Amino acid sequence: GTTEAAVVGRSAAEPPASASSGRSPRSPEVVAPPAPAPARLRKPDPKSSLPQPPARGSMASLPPPPPRSLPVPPAAPAPAPAPAPTLAPVPTEGIGAREVVKSDNKENRRTAKVEQSDVKQAVFEAHKEFITSCVGQLEVHTHMLNQAQSQPDAGLHDYVVGLERLLTERQAALGALQRQLQTFRASVSPGP
Repeated sequence: GTTEAAVVGRSAAEPPASASSGRSPRSPEVVAPPAPAPARLRKPDPKSSLPQPPARGSMASLPPPPPRSLPVPPAAPAPAPAPAPTLAPVPTEGIGAREVVKSDNKENRRTAKVEQSDVKQAVFEAHKEFITSCVGQLEVHTHMLNQAQSQPDAGLHDYVVGLERLLTERQAALGALQRQLQTFRASVSPGP
């Protein structure tokens, strides 16, 4: 009643009487925060239909008294998180070996595919080299034959030596192609 009216009538700069004496009719831990300063008032707008704040200086313009606060109990400690549920052990006997075999098989297939791809490319390259060699030799063979036939009095010795050299080159190109084919066959055939 009367104490609250006296507090409301004081300015915000004046401390309440109970605060200066250090004793309060309320509990000693509770201290009310200072009242906020009044907001700047605007001129009333005659066109506005909203209710206007009361004029300065009237008792209604003072902010309401702060609510009475009760002592705050200490915060309770947070509960510990619940332990994760444990699952029954699953028998794993033999599972690990199967998983390793599956993994190894996948890796082996992947490696085999890469190796087969590499071997395949090597076969293609060897075949291209063989074809190039054959085409080049065809021109040389044709030229040598035409020259030997056009000069019936010339000896066959140079012709035979040249022909042997061309056949040796062709055998080397053919051997390279055959080795690539054997490598390819070995990579695609199942192991022992």
